Amino acid sequence: MIGQEKLLLKINELISQNSFPRTVLFEGPYGCGKHTLAKYISSRFKYELIDLTERINLEVLQQIQLSPTPFVYLINADEISIKEQNMILKFLEEPLKNSYIILICEHKSRLLPTVINRCQCYTFESYTDEQLSNFTSENESRYILKFGRTPGWIIKLHDCDIDSIVDLCNKIFLKITVANYSNVLTIPDKICLTKSDTDKIDFKTFVFILQNISYELYQNKQISYDMFELTSRLYQNTSILNINKKHLLEHYLIELKMLAEG
Repeated sequence: MIGQEKLLLKINELISQNSFPRTVLFEGPYGCGKHTLAKYISSRFKYELIDLTERINLEVLQQIQLSPTPFVYLINADEISIKEQNMILKFLEEPLKNSYIILICEHKSRLLPTVINRCQCYTFESYTDEQLSNFTSENESRYILKFGRTPGWIIKLHDCDIDSIVDLCNKIFLKITVANYSNVLTIPDKICLTKSDTDKIDFKTFVFILQNISYELYQNKQISYDMFELTSRLYQNTSILNINKKHLLEHYLIELKMLAEG
């Protein structure tokens, strides 16, 4: 794994010494390689990787604890509720004799301390420009090179029409004062807000680019700090489990227009 050599070396040492923890937590931003490392670990043990994220309930956990078949179990802690976090406490506290549990998250501060305390925690390092250059080509959009700070984000941005999304984001900030509220509230119609939406802009990608553009415009003194800070909060709120994306985006746009109009 390019950029995570120290972590990979540590993992390999632990596996070779037969001392790899039964329960670990990997923390790092979107696209940094947490899933990739989990797959690598399962391949080293020659165990199947089972994603439990959408299957957490007491019956499933009890079945796992009684199963003689060894697996590596993966849980995306960013996508489970507080109730589910409490549900896995005993599962984490009583390590499986023949299997391993890997939790992944972007920010462990969002997890219950009781969950964190039951895991051996490892943090992914930030990528350098030189390391990220291995995932890009010379003819990439400058925005991919500028905004993509992890391999995963570079791949995701490469697969979208980033220049069109950047243009939309610039219009939102710089022309919101001349648009009426009805027009402003048509913007969510362009974004994929439900699983049934097709041929629309990916919500996570849109908000990620919107946040980056807001920082760029604030640095250039084209928007106020309040507009930048509001956009940062929008990005943070997208991680709230089961949040209504349409209401979140509409509320943000109304607040943004009010701030822009002073």
